[in-house]
Amino acid sequence: MAAKTEVDYGELPTISLAKLVKGDTATANDLVTACRDVGFFYLDFRDPLTSKILEDVDKLVTITENTFQLPLDEKQYYNTEKLSTLSKTHGYKAAGLASGPFQEKRDGFESYMIANNALFDLDPKMPLAAPETITSQREMLKQFVGDIHEYGLVILSALSQALHIPFQESHRNTVPNTSSLGLLRYLTYGSSEKNVGHIAHTDIGTLAIVFSQTGGLQVLMPGLDEWQYIAPKPGHAIVNVGDSLTALSKGALKSCLHRVVPPPDAWNQTKYSIVYLVRPEHDVNFTAGDGKDWRSLDWHNRKFAILRASHDVQKADATLTGRHGYIGLADTPVLQSDDGSVDFVAPTEWEEKNLRHVCDEIPPSIFLICIGELAERFTYRCITAPMQNYVENARDDPLRPGALGRGQSIATGINYFFTAWCYMAPLIGAIMADSLLGRFRTICLGAAFASCGVLILFVTSFPMSLDKGAGLPGLIVALVLIGLGFGGIKSNVSPLIAEQYSRKPLRTHTLEGGEKVIIDPNLTIQTIYGRYYWVINLGALSVIPASWLELKVSFWAAFLLPLCFWALTAGILALARGKYVVQKPTGSVLVKATQVLWLGLKGGRNLDAAKPSALAQTRPGTVVPWDDEFVQELKRALVACTVFCVFPIFWICYGQTNSNFVSQAASMQTFGIPNDMMGCFGPIFVLTLLPVLEKVVYPTLSRFRINPKPISRITAGFVTMACTIGYTAGIQDYIYKSPPCYDHPLKGSCSDGGRLPNEANVFLQIPAYALTALSELLAFVTGMEYAYTKAPKSMRSIVSSLFLLTCSIGSILGITLSPVSKDPKVLVQYASLSGVMAITAVFFLFFFRKYDKIEAKMNMLDSSDDSSMTETRPQDQTERKT
Repeated sequence: MAAKTEVDYGELPTISLAKLVKGDTATANDLVTACRDVGFFYLDFRDPLTSKILEDVDKLVTITENTFQLPLDEKQYYNTEKLSTLSKTHGYKAAGLASGPFQEKRDGFESYMIANNALFDLDPKMPLAAPETITSQREMLKQFVGDIHEYGLVILSALSQALHIPFQESHRNTVPNTSSLGLLRYLTYGSSEKNVGHIAHTDIGTLAIVFSQTGGLQVLMPGLDEWQYIAPKPGHAIVNVGDSLTALSKGALKSCLHRVVPPPDAWNQTKYSIVYLVRPEHDVNFTAGDGKDWRSLDWHNRKFAILRASHDVQKADATLTGRHGYIGLADTPVLQSDDGSVDFVAPTEWEEKNLRHVCDEIPPSIFLICIGELAERFTYRCITAPMQNYVENARDDPLRPGALGRGQSIATGINYFFTAWCYMAPLIGAIMADSLLGRFRTICLGAAFASCGVLILFVTSFPMSLDKGAGLPGLIVALVLIGLGFGGIKSNVSPLIAEQYSRKPLRTHTLEGGEKVIIDPNLTIQTIYGRYYWVINLGALSVIPASWLELKVSFWAAFLLPLCFWALTAGILALARGKYVVQKPTGSVLVKATQVLWLGLKGGRNLDAAKPSALAQTRPGTVVPWDDEFVQELKRALVACTVFCVFPIFWICYGQTNSNFVSQAASMQTFGIPNDMMGCFGPIFVLTLLPVLEKVVYPTLSRFRINPKPISRITAGFVTMACTIGYTAGIQDYIYKSPPCYDHPLKGSCSDGGRLPNEANVFLQIPAYALTALSELLAFVTGMEYAYTKAPKSMRSIVSSLFLLTCSIGSILGITLSPVSKDPKVLVQYASLSGVMAITAVFFLFFFRKYDKIEAKMNMLDSSDDSSMTETRPQDQTERKT
């Protein structure tokens, strides 16, 4: 059984800094209670009065990253032993100088402390000696430290009024003191065999104000025996009471034990922290917990020394934790396989950058789920391939098959409408799955709707039905039902497929040949979606028999094909029932998300206003079906999905393959091949190129330490699509320059009543379909992968649906272009779309390439399934009973 990788986070009181600044009595009372009973609290900086600090923290994180990227020799030049012999409050500390939280390990963080004495020239013996990454930002640092110190004094002032002790008078920032700003970087767990985390301790000084975006802080709450993780909270700092404040308050305020242990859900993340330490002036005196009288500076040096001592020395002294013999060592976490053997060895930073990344084992149940999407794709191509001819051409057309005779513009518009509806309906499917049926049952219901739609289309395409005028109404009703069915399938198949893979963190593995590689879960998800797309494109080959049946028999024969395939699909879904890992419905995430967005909009475009904790203050008595964490997940999902905003342009271009490409082929010499059969080259190239990318291109790039990230791959897909449409414009220009009818093919007497196409070979379209297939694999498949990996667990259906919605938006925009989808205007349309797509690719890369740099941090993949939310397979239940 795998070790637990989900983390149960503890709760802390939240104090509004803005209300403290304004002198709010109730908030001051809450502050006193938090410092007295817990010793830790969240400090809320989000109010406009105090939010500038958060902007400065972002700048400090950049300074921190730049500083720690410097060579070790350069950092060591500024080490604390050299720069601050008196108090060790200024300079660089390398990882491993202090004891760690695990037995026989040292600490796993490096830090650069910037002493107030050096920053504000309070001590002539301590100049601001630091790397250029820090000294060049001195004025910004002075402003930040001045502001954050004042906020620290606001906290001390509120405590002073409650306890009648003038704390703030001993914490002036105009005389020598040990207050300092800390820039900290914690090593990724497993990147070092000896260095990890930070040992259990109580803080030296008065207050520690900590900003971090990554978990790891553990607190031993007063009266409890178990350590609890404390989650970082956007817009908040975590503040804790230190030993000096406990001593100055004569024990009224608690200095709480805490340590840093990498949580399982952040093992692959580098933790950065910005810490401001409010400490007393050098000459302040107090009685510490050991009963001795101490000068503030001497106490600081004593505790600093014990932090760097061995575990044995620390156990013999109560200075570190306030308890003799206890230093709060943690158990070293590992992942284990079902037989109890360790199968997780985290790669070092060097290994992660230099070893080849490979795919993990892929569960076979994935391919059973693909049958639903395979049937959807089979039906989609069976309908869209003949539909352009079915709508555009008349039944008595001398050259091409036809039925309704509505012309190219209307045919293109209906094609775009069907595509738009197919990719809008997944929102409905997501709601059904989340709130009522679950994903698997929704897929089955979608299959039923699609089957009914295909049946109606089949019946109304018979000649007798067309004679009675049932063709167009039957087509519209059928397309609505089929699209609704597709919505139930599309929104749920791809998340359900990825959920069959139980993801573990990055880990090293030695192959049989002796090569050491890294098993990469993100590469595994990429491979899963690639193979899934390969399988469903087998269904897209239905364009071949459908086109022949349309030409040689009639449209009703072409529409009979998907009806038969759905019968086969129903049987397979029934037989495979119970073999999937599926999630129980938990309530509609989309409905809740819409309500949160509405409340956030009404709350000044701030989603935090929709949190239950905020509503308790602004709308007392309001009960909502979500918690604060749900709002945070929604915020993360929305930020991650901003990359989808330009995909509609891609879909406008892609939509040409189902509409105007077919009409273009009709105006060319086809040598007896149905003009709408040319679309078969799309899936053929997908089936051919995908293995080439997976087995040749990506592994070759990996051997050269080139691993294209999602934004880079999507950009390449956009560029390829721009080339596709540009090439198609060239074909169209060639057609217009060819006899007999030039820029009005199949029109007038030159075409012999529509029997003679222009003298252009239809096989010129093959490269266009090859480029389209490549752009699909680079942009669309990567987009599906991105929607899954960047979505929190509770929002995978909705994020996938939002991604599919971009296709709907693109198709709606494509409908507006349908009036110019006719000769000779279509050439200008192609050329314009090619230019717009190229500009879009440049725009996309410029604005979103930053996400490739933080790819690992953004991934929201869960490491394990929540057993309370999972319907287990029957065989799993048997195993648990034994």
